[in-house]
Amino acid sequence: MRLLLSILLALVLFGTCSQAADVTVVTEQWPPFNYSNDKGELTGLSTDILRLALSQSGLEPDFQILPWARAYDMAQNDSGVFIFSILRSPAREPHFQWVGPLIPSLSVNLYKLKRRTNINISSLEEAKQYTIAVMKNGSTQLFLQGQGFLAGENLEVAASNDLGIKKLFWERVDLISGNAPAMAQLARANGFNFSELEEVLPLYDCGLYAATSLQTPQSLINRMQTGLDSIPPEHIETLIQSYLQ
Repeated sequence: MRLLLSILLALVLFGTCSQAADVTVVTEQWPPFNYSNDKGELTGLSTDILRLALSQSGLEPDFQILPWARAYDMAQNDSGVFIFSILRSPAREPHFQWVGPLIPSLSVNLYKLKRRTNINISSLEEAKQYTIAVMKNGSTQLFLQGQGFLAGENLEVAASNDLGIKKLFWERVDLISGNAPAMAQLARANGFNFSELEEVLPLYDCGLYAATSLQTPQSLINRMQTGLDSIPPEHIETLIQSYLQ
């Protein structure tokens, strides 16, 4: 099964070299879901699933890796631009049209350094006593602001997840949000050890999607969703397991 998926993905990548793009697909560096490998190629769990969906739909993509805030703005305002991997949250729901889920469900939690034994949290209200690193326009920023948290007060809005994890280990913030697979990769990529972190409070569960502006034609969204739905569930599960090993 894994060999078959590798062949399919190779064919998808080979076929992107000669055709004009039908859609622009923007993303950020967020391993293990979407990131550049050692050769500078866009890869990742969500990337592999989306490539297969686009191939099945017959749509030719132009993939671009951008800062999250810029990618988010393009996808929210420009027709034919899709952003991934994006958490589908109530705060974002009315601002986009959605394709997915690429990944059915992820648990988003607050983490602290284990050595920070002075931090004890059992509720969101208690978390307001501390400073939380969040990424600009990220789902956790929107979620926490909806719960009464304020940027510049108990939210430290960072331009990237890399900056957020550095501030946590440098003890310039008290907490950071994320899901376990991404946090492990993020810590490792920045020279830190995920085992030094401790989950202190679950925030919400949410699926990972691709999203596009309200101006994007429904026909494009339908084609992409149909392509995604045509991928056998066992193929997606095999991909998920390959990234968890």
